[in-house]
Amino acid sequence: MTAFDARRPVFHSTRWSVVARAHGPRGDEAREALGQLFETYSYPLYAFARRRGLSSEEAEDAVHELFARALEKGALAGADPARGRFRTYLLTAFEHALANRRRWWNALKRGGGKTLVALDAQSAEERYASEPAGGDDPRALYEAAWARALLAKVFETLRGEYEQRGEGAVFERLRSHLLEAGEPASMEQLAQELGKSVEAVKVGLHRLRKRFRAALEEEVGQTLDDPGQLEDELRALFEALGR
Repeated sequence: MTAFDARRPVFHSTRWSVVARAHGPRGDEAREALGQLFETYSYPLYAFARRRGLSSEEAEDAVHELFARALEKGALAGADPARGRFRTYLLTAFEHALANRRRWWNALKRGGGKTLVALDAQSAEERYASEPAGGDDPRALYEAAWARALLAKVFETLRGEYEQRGEGAVFERLRSHLLEAGEPASMEQLAQELGKSVEAVKVGLHRLRKRFRAALEEEVGQTLDDPGQLEDELRALFEALGR
């Protein structure tokens, strides 16, 4: 159970425009937009490929190839909010690319093509090594990796905001309680460690959870066209995380 009660969220702005820019005219704008998508989806796609049986090198190549083709040949041109969630569209495109990758394997050699940003293969493989072993569904692993990548981006945004205010230590101590329901049992200890009153820590945690919710809604909403889908997408995110 998460700390969030079901409610109608404030929906800020949809960003299918990022996808539109990504398959628009080639140039810096398209490259920047694809870079944003790469940051979120590269590892989930890598994990999916590894769970499908590809070696670490093959998985790395496959991810780079998908995004290189998106830049060179507009491989995301078929993405349309009316056709469903972007991450589902992207995974379908990736599956198709894996099935047909031998047709264009020689066209994009390892290290060739116009790569947006290099996937950190060592880091990706270390992350994959920590994934649950066994016969997990590659799609379920993709969903879980997507959820974790999205949460990591939200945490990084919040960390930056708190550090700008000189409260980085406060964020680091409270972040582990963001997904908990109610107050942490260690409230008094937290207050002592932070040099604050218990009441001040309660207020700080409440504000952080509120800001976390807003930042999470903003991030999740980036590839949604309909604000009415946001609650379903948030539920899907926490289900993917096993919460």
